[in-house]
Amino acid sequence: MAPQMPQPPFSRLLILAPAAGGVISIPKGKYLIDCVKGVTLRSGVHLILSSDAYLLAKPTSMGTYAILKIYNVKNVTIEGGNIVGERGKHLGTVGEWGFGIDIRGSSNVIIRDSHISNCWGDGIYVAASNRYGKEVDCHNVTIERVTCKNNRRQGLSITGCETALILDSTFSFTHGTRPASGIDLEAEKGGTVDSIVIKNCDVSDNFGRGIQLNNKNSMIKIINCTINRNHEYGVWIGGETEGIEISGNEARNNGIYDLFVGKSVNLLRLGSKMMTSTTPGSGGFKLIYIDRK
Repeated sequence: MAPQMPQPPFSRLLILAPAAGGVISIPKGKYLIDCVKGVTLRSGVHLILSSDAYLLAKPTSMGTYAILKIYNVKNVTIEGGNIVGERGKHLGTVGEWGFGIDIRGSSNVIIRDSHISNCWGDGIYVAASNRYGKEVDCHNVTIERVTCKNNRRQGLSITGCETALILDSTFSFTHGTRPASGIDLEAEKGGTVDSIVIKNCDVSDNFGRGIQLNNKNSMIKIINCTINRNHEYGVWIGGETEGIEISGNEARNNGIYDLFVGKSVNLLRLGSKMMTSTTPGSGGFKLIYIDRK
């Protein structure tokens, strides 16, 4: 059955919102989105999608796209609904940057109770944006009760953000192109990744790593998470990460190590309740590896 376009069209509903923002409710239905253009949200918008609302990306050959864009704005909430990429019907072979939700240079953003799947790149991407020649990080991003499943490159990438809460969410079955991790924290292009809490999340069954930290990250907490059956590492901490707390997690049956800590990591705190496999992973290696300087 072909997707039914709403009356008025989805993008028109957003345009009709007050200039200062406001609540926009999207009813049950299937909404075909030109993902190359994407739908851009203004400051102050609270987008509420029915649990039976599906934003479906129109197939494209482009390797870069975003279904929903949150660029250089503040006080934006996306709540509910299903955001579905087009990886199964993608018309090309290049690129890895097709995103479900793309957040750049924005503050006070909440993504809650949404299901994001089948994207050519990442389910959610959080990054700095270049304004007047300067990289401006995101600030105060909350991702709560969100599921990112079957995306091609990452479930969630954070490459430029100061202060984020990732709570009660699932990042699973990422596969298709590397790194293929559930969550990737990796400061890049002048961005900062600082003060990130990942709590009560399920990060399992990803083809790469469950959670990976690379480049420069600081003040990271991974608490009470389930990190199982990832094909490579459960948690991989590399780069110049400083100030990390890992406590109360279950990490079992990951392919290489349940936990790997690189030699340039400083101020690491491992809680006493860290649970790992009772038997080695498929690679036959140790369950926790800390690379000494």
